[in-house]
Amino acid sequence: MSSQMAQLQEATIKAQCKSLRMPMIASQFSTLAEQAIREKKSHIGYLEALLLAEIEERGLVEAATA
Repeated sequence: MSSQMAQLQEATIKAQCKSLRMPMIASQFSTLAEQAIREKKSHIGYLEALLLAEIEERGLVEAATA
């Protein structure tokens, strides 16, 4: 994938996250994607990590695990 395409995708994801009011995902998706690659996580594992980060940021951990 070209660098220009990657930048466009990142900008699009950040804009979508802003619309959905998901600031943690907007700020962490790239870092967590790199981590998922290093740890050989599946796309489901990556998504789980993203959502957990958002839940933790919002202080909803207890509600999500209850």
